[in-house]
Amino acid sequence: MLEATDGVRLANREVQVHPAEVLEKIHDDSLNVVLLDVRDEGDYNLFHVLDARNVGMEEMPAMATELRAQPPNTLTVLMSNDEARATEAWKALRAESVPSVYILEGGVNNWIRTFADEEFVAETAVATPAPGALGFTFASALGSSYAFAQPNPHNFPLAFTPKVQMEVKRGPSGGGCG
Repeated sequence: MLEATDGVRLANREVQVHPAEVLEKIHDDSLNVVLLDVRDEGDYNLFHVLDARNVGMEEMPAMATELRAQPPNTLTVLMSNDEARATEAWKALRAESVPSVYILEGGVNNWIRTFADEEFVAETAVATPAPGALGFTFASALGSSYAFAQPNPHNFPLAFTPKVQMEVKRGPSGGGCG
């Protein structure tokens, strides 16, 4: 069950992180950033952020175990085309006590709008994508080979409100001296 504080954080949009902040964190050598793309394999193959791992919702219990075993400096960022599926994955991981989990604000669609060049966006944007759908058309499934899959943070001095706060992992509960 999701803790009440997590529900408030989600509703107040405290866990939805701007693409520029995610990019900054990816390039922060003091962090172990895990990018989880929870979209369908077809959308993932068309385009994905460099180093993002494609995982299905059915894999969340195993992912929770894997993520809890990561070092304390691990930041997990979930992404889907919009925020819907990533939010469901976030709830599943938080219910399993995975610390420092965030959602890519606006999803992969917003990442593309933020980092792709204006010409690409103008030529490939879908006028009104269905909820949860990829908002751009791709001529080829090039995955992370697009330049905007791995943008240089120095080329995008974007303003954003920092939201990532690394949580301290809680040890196993129990009493007694060790």
